[in-house]
Amino acid sequence: LRLSGSNTGQMHAHLPLFRAHFTTPWFHEPTEETCALWIESCNVSLKTQHNYHGDVSVFFAWGIESPRKWRNENPLEKVKLARIKNDKVPEGLSAKEVESFLRGLENDNTAFVSFYVICLLCGVRADKRASEMTRLTEAVRKVG
Repeated sequence: LRLSGSNTGQMHAHLPLFRAHFTTPWFHEPTEETCALWIESCNVSLKTQHNYHGDVSVFFAWGIESPRKWRNENPLEKVKLARIKNDKVPEGLSAKEVESFLRGLENDNTAFVSFYVICLLCGVRADKRASEMTRLTEAVRKVG
């Protein structure tokens, strides 16, 4: 089991929260029930509950692999989480917004115009945080 750099940082933040919930040598103590109670007790959004569950579950999966074999099973494997309802319809751009965006690109960097046109036509999201558009833009900058 290998972890990527972004996962390990998040996991290092979530494992102490999990550990603080238990009082004895903790790797053997958690059960499916106590793990479910821990997630509920965190008082966070459903998305964050899913993130906590995933991070701690990966840690237990690592702990049951050879050569460690500290446990026989992952206590989070059977913990059921509430489904995240995604009723939001993504907002589209108006023709004027697209035109303004592309005209700005033509003035700043014509090399990216066709790239962004393809992204807009394919429905690639342009969210400023960790969207497909952000990742594609970073990849284009690296490759040129």
